[in-house]
Amino acid sequence: MGFNIKLTIIIFIIAIVIDLLWLGIFANKFYKSELKDLYTKKVNLMSAILVYLIMALGITFFVIGHPLVNDYKTAFYVGAFFGFTMYAIFDLTNLAVIKNYPLKLTVIDIIWGTLLCGFLGIAGRYFN
Repeated sequence: MGFNIKLTIIIFIIAIVIDLLWLGIFANKFYKSELKDLYTKKVNLMSAILVYLIMALGITFFVIGHPLVNDYKTAFYVGAFFGFTMYAIFDLTNLAVIKNYPLKLTVIDIIWGTLLCGFLGIAGRYFN
């Protein structure tokens, strides 16, 4: 399969919507309470856009482009593993280098990233 820019854009939009619901509504108080002074009220928009763009590129290339991803179940599992890897690197690096970075946040954020990317794998498979 060649690279699919249309699919990448669709995944990009879905990722933003789902993550904004998670970060803005469902888990907002949790992230604020765990991050305390590290939490910012003003998001760096360019960095946020790049995060979702890189996530969408990764899902399109590594998950939907994976030769074994030929059904929704496999798309979920490969996407979930991709998300686990991505979020674990981010959160465990933060845990290693940021003083008092919360372990509870680390665990929940890795679980969230795993589920988010698993769902994005399904969405990518659906729209492919």
